[in-house]
Amino acid sequence: MFAGQVDEIEAVVNAHPQVHRGVVIAREDGPGDRRLVTYVIPEDTVPHSDSGPSANASAGDFVAQWRRVYDDLYSEVISVDDPQLGRLGSDFSGWNSSYTGGAIPVEEMTLWRAATVDRIRGLKPARLLEIGVGSGLLMSHLAADCVEYRATDFSPVTIAKLRARLKAAGVPWADRVHLRVAEAIETDRLPEGYFDTVVINSVAMHFPGHGYLRRVIEQALRVLAPGGSLFLGDIRNLSLLEEFFTAVQLARDPSAEPATIHERAQRAVAAEDELLLAPEYFVATARELADVAGVDIQLKRGAAVNELTRYRYDVVLHKAPARTHSLADVPRVAFADLACRDIGDFGNHLERIMGEQPGESLRVTGIPHGGLIGEVAAAQRIRRGQPVSTVAAPGGGAQADAGWLPEDLHLLAQRLGRKVAVTWSAQPDRMDAVFLGPGAIAQASRPGAGDRAVLTDVYEAREPLERAARYANYPHASVLADDVRRFVAERVPGSMVPAAVVIVDQFPLTVDGELDRAALPAPDFTSEHGWP
Repeated sequence: MFAGQVDEIEAVVNAHPQVHRGVVIAREDGPGDRRLVTYVIPEDTVPHSDSGPSANASAGDFVAQWRRVYDDLYSEVISVDDPQLGRLGSDFSGWNSSYTGGAIPVEEMTLWRAATVDRIRGLKPARLLEIGVGSGLLMSHLAADCVEYRATDFSPVTIAKLRARLKAAGVPWADRVHLRVAEAIETDRLPEGYFDTVVINSVAMHFPGHGYLRRVIEQALRVLAPGGSLFLGDIRNLSLLEEFFTAVQLARDPSAEPATIHERAQRAVAAEDELLLAPEYFVATARELADVAGVDIQLKRGAAVNELTRYRYDVVLHKAPARTHSLADVPRVAFADLACRDIGDFGNHLERIMGEQPGESLRVTGIPHGGLIGEVAAAQRIRRGQPVSTVAAPGGGAQADAGWLPEDLHLLAQRLGRKVAVTWSAQPDRMDAVFLGPGAIAQASRPGAGDRAVLTDVYEAREPLERAARYANYPHASVLADDVRRFVAERVPGSMVPAAVVIVDQFPLTVDGELDRAALPAPDFTSEHGWP
């Protein structure tokens, strides 16, 4: 069965314009259950050396879809006579809650923006490039302190509206701002080694794949001056994707059976059309790119408890040469060993330990994250087929007696006369906090960006570390899998159409460099596609 057919089908698969490489094998995952399965490496997950608009049609189509979304979002008002134009930097259109479908409250978005602005200001920007400027939420608060502020966006409608708003606002720093319509990878017209800061905030999730993101990072490093910083904000955490969608499904239908919630969450995971990245992606990228001297991964700040502060984080990549201050080997203590009753008790423990180690930084591992404890626990119960009580249902605020938010740790550090870097922990509902010693604070707080030490090794990646690509999803895996199967079905007899198409980022190889068929992931024949 299937003898002589595999090569013919494989040739058809590899003729698909969005396939970088495909293989077809006959799998037997059960006695007598022998089926054809296609494994595909998508074209736009493979980094390309060119810096043109899009390396292939697939990436271009994907970017064009998002461009249409933002053109529609910002197309309602372009006239300079509109009174809303004067409210530069106050348009939070499109920021909707996944839990409710309604707009995230403006008060929460204002706090989110303030925390992001403070983080970028800490980089001491003077010549700043923002890729994906949107409605100017960050520009309206950062440009006044910059010598030059250049900003791009792939939506012509967005740039037109922002220009009109900027003109109507009459701000004194408007002449420092230069706006241009450009895709994220279109930086070839910008001077090399010119900017001290590049900002890509709430944009990477709309990239077509990690190959595209890698090109954007490389281009950003090219235009950064030596010692400059690349800020990537609002990164969605791939490691918590199942927990996120389980929480969303519970919030929407808390009375549904656990099996139903689990099935809906799994379907949502498979259909995810945004780019998500585990924090290891950036640690691996820093190791793979010689231009990166350090990587600083920290959790979002803010007193509000929503999906932005629960599931997203910020990354700063520092371009070489840079004077880095590593937090890899600072003294540490496990939170569980402190037996804290409350945050005041936690502060007392910290004061005691810091008094015993004056001047040293201190890493506390495994601190309960009050915004995630309930949602992670709910996902674990759902996976076991157990119901979740309405009291513990996700989507609401943090439980004060169950843990703390990153913001609580920043306030505690302030009371202790310290600064703190809060990052992900080894457990999904925990966080690590590095309370910086006086020496580290002094080095990181010098006036100019060029003469201060920058933090690195804030996040402790799980070792051994794999290729960066292993820590990213493929945003339109289900769409491509269905399209490949349809493409093949139009060109071969029905009996030769693969039973499933599996999207992978690489093929496993034997020690001899041959395809290791036994190591290929088993397909999910119910969905006919997947991303293992």
